[in-house]
Amino acid sequence: MAIQGLTALCMPPNAFGRLSVDSVIKRITLYHDSVSQCPSQKVTTNIYAGFHINVDKRNSTMMLIPSMYSIAKGDREYVTEFYTTLTLEGGKVKEVDTKVSTGTVPKNRDVMTIMKQFALPTIYRETIYGEYLLSPCNKYNRKVYRYRIAKLTAGRAEVVFRPKVRNTQLVSGKFIMDLNTGKILSIKFRGELDMVKFIVSLKMSSDDNMPLSPKTSHTNIKFSFLGNKTRTQCITYYNCQKQLPTTIHDSHDRSLMDSLRPIRLSPAMEKVYERKFGSKLYIVDTTDSITPNTDDSTATDSIQQYEPMTTNSKFLNKLGDYFIERIKGSFGTKAQGSYRLSPLINPLYLGYSNKKGITYKMKLNAGYNFNDISNISMTVNAGYSFKQRQLYTKIPMRYTINRKLYVETQFGIGNRITSSEILDRIKHEKYDSIRWDEMNLNYFKDMYWKIKSKYSFNNKWSIIPGIAYHRRSAVDKSGFILSGEPHKYHSFAPLIKLQYSPLAERGPIISIDYERGIKGVIHSNTNYERVETDVAWKKELHRMRLFSMKVGYGLYTSRSKGAYFLDYTNFHYENIPGGWDDDWTGEFQLLNSNWYNASRYYLRGNFTYESPLLILSKLPLVGRYIEMERIYSNILFTDQLHPYIECGYGMTNKWFSTGAFFSVSNKKFGEVGIRFGLELFRDW
Repeated sequence: MAIQGLTALCMPPNAFGRLSVDSVIKRITLYHDSVSQCPSQKVTTNIYAGFHINVDKRNSTMMLIPSMYSIAKGDREYVTEFYTTLTLEGGKVKEVDTKVSTGTVPKNRDVMTIMKQFALPTIYRETIYGEYLLSPCNKYNRKVYRYRIAKLTAGRAEVVFRPKVRNTQLVSGKFIMDLNTGKILSIKFRGELDMVKFIVSLKMSSDDNMPLSPKTSHTNIKFSFLGNKTRTQCITYYNCQKQLPTTIHDSHDRSLMDSLRPIRLSPAMEKVYERKFGSKLYIVDTTDSITPNTDDSTATDSIQQYEPMTTNSKFLNKLGDYFIERIKGSFGTKAQGSYRLSPLINPLYLGYSNKKGITYKMKLNAGYNFNDISNISMTVNAGYSFKQRQLYTKIPMRYTINRKLYVETQFGIGNRITSSEILDRIKHEKYDSIRWDEMNLNYFKDMYWKIKSKYSFNNKWSIIPGIAYHRRSAVDKSGFILSGEPHKYHSFAPLIKLQYSPLAERGPIISIDYERGIKGVIHSNTNYERVETDVAWKKELHRMRLFSMKVGYGLYTSRSKGAYFLDYTNFHYENIPGGWDDDWTGEFQLLNSNWYNASRYYLRGNFTYESPLLILSKLPLVGRYIEMERIYSNILFTDQLHPYIECGYGMTNKWFSTGAFFSVSNKKFGEVGIRFGLELFRDW
């Protein structure tokens, strides 16, 4: 393939003294730009990966680690193999479809699913694995790495790199490049990614169809947690030419894997198979073999003989399936459907905040693809607040008809809402000795159901019509019964939303919401009219930095007598907390939940800046444990808050995410609070 723009940069091999780091990075960039695929181009490739897993140490806590339950008992050495089809678009992985998987792990379960993050390194892009690890081969990351040209031979250079500060988003190592073209021929680097340490050696492809992808990779992975230690050697072959059969009757067929495997297994991996199944494998006719990359390895033989499973073992496995492991699978004649359920019992899903106390959360995702553009998906979010003794659920379901049209419904129960107006009215109208203030008459449980449809005229304009129904019932019914007042309030409202993206997918999203409550429909006894405007923008910057902004205004233009509840779309209290990736950037962390439902209007602004290298990450000793940092700045105006200001700092790492916040209300110092959530094994 002809490389344009490199002629002026080419240097003779003896020009070591004139070769600078900047010119090296420039050559690499020119090569990438000259051969990179069109952003809309889709490429499909087959990948073979073989894993040799050694369990050096383990204890009972290994059962609590997602995707590790299968190897928490029994053998101490395992083999797993995958033959996977990857679909890439513009160099990014869009779909991963594992066609065949075999091995010695019971029931062919996935083990240490984080290892699949290493499926396709993209060393020319800003990040190496998905959204993680800044690549030293990308021009935008030049400022965070130090480089040294170690060797220079005929037409080649060896460049050693290391991070300027120790941080989990940075790696260290070396690469060899072709000086004439700027192509990286091989690279070796080490680093950390979500609880594991790794060393990766890549040999880049010489195939003109996929010049930016590797040909082979050897990876050594070490995992250590609460006394559990495992070592894994992985070899991956890319752009495999052996095609899959049209119909696969058994995706765990070992003979099928034998025919697809591009190389011969190493003797050590063959022995694991023979020990488990008592028979030799069919070996493909090739001189290559899988041999673990033993750099920085201290492997020891700790193999235990395979024993048949007892009834007790089968019971424990079932228990692990439903209570400790993530439950996932597929359905349909061609596996068009899939589901994924978080562990039912797992302490790693606990969180904490000042307002909600300790919370536990669960999530179920399911979907079914009818074709490339039509599908149905559902998410069940559930959380329990031990402080409030309340279970919250939120269940959205979406049917995507085509690229322009979808229909979505959402159901929720357990959500708390308050209305001081009800208590004030009862106290003024019922003059007796009842102690109303002790009855919590202003707390209500909100069960709601919404249905809406979105139609996109183009990539800028969309319209979203729908309806919303709420049934709000008093938490404490006794006071309403004594006063002869209703303890349930219903509302039914058509709604419409207009959405405009002036820069399409690259810019802000501007929306206008209108909702009108109507009496007499499904027992509705409330008339109201509400209007909201909102501007949301997430601006991605280089080196994994992000600026996000939400600015909005809302008001009730009218309310009938008995319309006690103020419930905004873009300004509400989030009952089910998430982790670092939830809506922290659009929330007020310290604002009392009553304020969300006590104002006839609001004007708010939420601003966040996020970076892996911000404040604490630059400090010695501390910085190596920080993955991402944020600065929060929020401001709010209501009819009683002029203004409410909230600022904070947040950080996350492989163990937890936390944030510290302080508030100022009506020019007076308010309070200080924290938010904390466990982030352990979030990608496992």
